[in-house]
Amino acid sequence: MGSQSPKYPGFGYPGYVYVDEREEWIRAHNFASRQWMVSHVKYDQWEYRSDGSFEIVFKELLPTKVLTIVLYCRHYPNGGPHCRFPDYVHVFHSHVKNSKPR
Repeated sequence: MGSQSPKYPGFGYPGYVYVDEREEWIRAHNFASRQWMVSHVKYDQWEYRSDGSFEIVFKELLPTKVLTIVLYCRHYPNGGPHCRFPDYVHVFHSHVKNSKPR
């Protein structure tokens, strides 16, 4: 099992991103897909959490509202139990934090 990343705020991750199969909510939103989640992990800002994981918070502009979406992930720089890659990020949870009329 891989160790956790050091504490740092930063942007993105260039390697492999594994999106947990339980992330079913994306099917309910026509703008969301696994590749959409991966692109946010690769290019958006990460914030460190006290449990050693990271969160990525971003806004999604829809025609009638603005959604704040949070992705929770963990970096496995020495590999881990989720996939065969020696260095990867596992997106293990996501949710819509709130929605505001546009």
